[in-house]
Amino acid sequence: MFRQTSNNTQTARQKRFNLKKTDVGIVTEVILDETNESLPKFKTVGEGATAVHTGKVGGVKVRLLSNQEVNDDDLKIVYPLDDTLKTLPLLGEEVQVHTISGKKFYSRLLVDGTLNIQNTGNDKYKDQFGEGENVQGGGGGYSSNQSTGISQPQGGPSSNKGQYGDYFTADEKIHKLKLYEGDTILESRFGQSIRFSGYNNDDNTFSPTIIIRNRESDPSREAQGEYQSQKIGGTTEEDVNRDGSIIAMGSRDKQIDFVPGTVDDKGTSDFEQMPDTFKDYPSELSGDQILINSGRLIFSSKTAEMIFYSKGNYGFISDSNMSIDNAGGIDITTGDNINITTTDNDFSILAGQGRINIGDDSEEQLVRGNALVDLLDELLTELASETHPTPAGPSAPPVNAPKYNAIKSKLRDILSPNNYTN
Repeated sequence: MFRQTSNNTQTARQKRFNLKKTDVGIVTEVILDETNESLPKFKTVGEGATAVHTGKVGGVKVRLLSNQEVNDDDLKIVYPLDDTLKTLPLLGEEVQVHTISGKKFYSRLLVDGTLNIQNTGNDKYKDQFGEGENVQGGGGGYSSNQSTGISQPQGGPSSNKGQYGDYFTADEKIHKLKLYEGDTILESRFGQSIRFSGYNNDDNTFSPTIIIRNRESDPSREAQGEYQSQKIGGTTEEDVNRDGSIIAMGSRDKQIDFVPGTVDDKGTSDFEQMPDTFKDYPSELSGDQILINSGRLIFSSKTAEMIFYSKGNYGFISDSNMSIDNAGGIDITTGDNINITTTDNDFSILAGQGRINIGDDSEEQLVRGNALVDLLDELLTELASETHPTPAGPSAPPVNAPKYNAIKSKLRDILSPNNYTN
C-alpha cells in the first residue's frame, strides 16, 4: 500500500530545497559557443578588456507557456539541469524549466515516439503566441505577433523560417530503443546509444550486458526487411550486424547473433571466406565476451606495446589480403607444426642479399638447380666422348657412352617444378 505524502510535507520540502513548481516553455535560442551575442559581457581585471560569460554556453532562452508578455530581448538564459550531461534542445522544442534556489534550469521533454525531434513547438508556439511579420530587434530572424508585439521564433537568429538551427535537419528517422526491465539507457537524437541491461536475451534471464552503438542501421530507420512493420513512434533494438558501429559486451545467456561482412536488409552477408583452418570455431556467441563491429577498425599504441593474449585458439579470417610491415624483426616460437597452404598459388621468401637459413647452425649452402644441371650435362658430355691414346692411335669413345647420354636426358628431372631459389 502506497503512503501518500501530505501537502504540508511537500511544501516543507520545497522550502527546504528552495524548490518551485516546474514550468514548460519553448526554446527560442540555443547558446552553442562564446561568439553568441546573447552571452552577458563583463570587464576583465587589469587591462579592462571585455570578455563573455562562457559558463552560460549550453544554455538556452526559453519562452514559458505561462508567461506570454516577456519580449525576446528580456528572456533570460536558462542553464542545463545537469551541466555534466547535456542534451541540447532545438529551436522550437519544448523543455521543462525548473527553478532551484532562484535559478532556472532546463531539461528536454522526451515523450514523443521519435528521438530526433521531440515536442516540436513550431505549431504549438503559433497557437500560443500567434504569427506576424518580421521585425528588427534583439530577436532578429524572429517574427512579431501583430496584436501583442511579442516576437515569435522562426528558427533562431541566424536560421531560415521553419528550421531548427543553422544546419540541423529533421529528415533522419530515429527510433527509441526497446526496453527491458531494469534497463539504464542513454540515447541521443542521432541514433547513438549506450544500454546497460541485465535481461535483454531471448529467455530474459539475468545476463548483464552493455551495448554501445553509434548509428541506427539503415533498414531500421527506413523500415526495410525485417523492420517493415516498424513505424516512427515504434521501437527498435541494437543490430550488431547492420548498425553503423557497435560494441557489445555480453555474459551468461546473452547470445550475440554476429554475422561477418555487410549484411543486407534480408539478412544475407557478402562475406565469402570460411574459417576452414580455425579449430573449434564457436557454434554460438554467448557467455562473457566482447564484440566490436564496424566499417573500419583501427588499433593504435602510441608509445608502448600492443599485447594480445588468448587462452584458446585465435585466427584471422579475411576476404582480402593480410600484410605485416615492421621496422623491426619478427620472431615466432611455436610448440606445434606450422602448415602453410597457398591453394595452387605462389609462396615467396624475399631476402634480397640476406641469408635464408634452414635449420640450426646453418652453414651448408644450398645448391642452385639449373647451374647443377648445366654442370652435370657438361660432365656427362665429356664422359660420353672420352678417348684414350693407344699405340694404334686414339681409342674409340667408351662403349657405355649411350648410358651417359641417357643420364643426360634425365638431368632436368632433378629440378623442382614449383620451388625456386636464386
